[in-house]
Amino acid sequence: MADHPPQSLEELRQEYINISRGKSNKRLGIRSIDMLKKMLDEPNETAVMSISEIAQENGINTSSVTRLAQRLGFEGFPGLQAVFRQNFKHRKSFYSEQVKKFLKKGRFDDTSQDSLVQRIIQDEWSNVMLMVDYFDDDKFAAVIDLLVSAEKISVLGLRSSYPLAYYLGFYLKLICERVSTVGQAGHTIAEDLSDLKSGDVLIAISFSPYTNDTIGACRIARQQKVDIVAITD
Repeated sequence: MADHPPQSLEELRQEYINISRGKSNKRLGIRSIDMLKKMLDEPNETAVMSISEIAQENGINTSSVTRLAQRLGFEGFPGLQAVFRQNFKHRKSFYSEQVKKFLKKGRFDDTSQDSLVQRIIQDEWSNVMLMVDYFDDDKFAAVIDLLVSAEKISVLGLRSSYPLAYYLGFYLKLICERVSTVGQAGHTIAEDLSDLKSGDVLIAISFSPYTNDTIGACRIARQQKVDIVAITD
């Protein structure tokens, strides 16, 4: 085992840069470097995925993941994953601790008839519990105040985000007549945006890979001094 493994995500990122540039005494193969980059690009996913899932996603076996961790100075994969788990905000909170306990129970046996459904439920439950740690009560309250005082509220979501935009727009309109969903049948995005002005709010929904039209709509709304509430990753 190598000495002094990275103790934080920033140290691990720097180690990756040094290895990629040949400035580290640690040596990794091309596939290991690519796998490490992918883990660093998706730190939240890496924090909650099992070693088997990471291996499968990279098309390798679990022993290769273990060797990567050892070459970085850790005793094994748990030590490497601990660096990613430390990156979560409020990691000492009740919900983070519950997630860790939940994950330690392990995945269900793939030979079990209901293992896939149980795994999906387990992953979604973990995601919801992790989201609680990121939830900002002050920002949420500020958004509510913004919507209550808005003269007009427009909801925008395209492609895979459209169902969520339609759902949100539909139920907001039940409690507020000033709500509309951008780009519905018979309307273009440009037409709907042209009606927005200062004092209005645009709720924009988009997730990676982000829709260019949604980004462009936000830029136009900003130019028109419209307040923007972004629902994104």
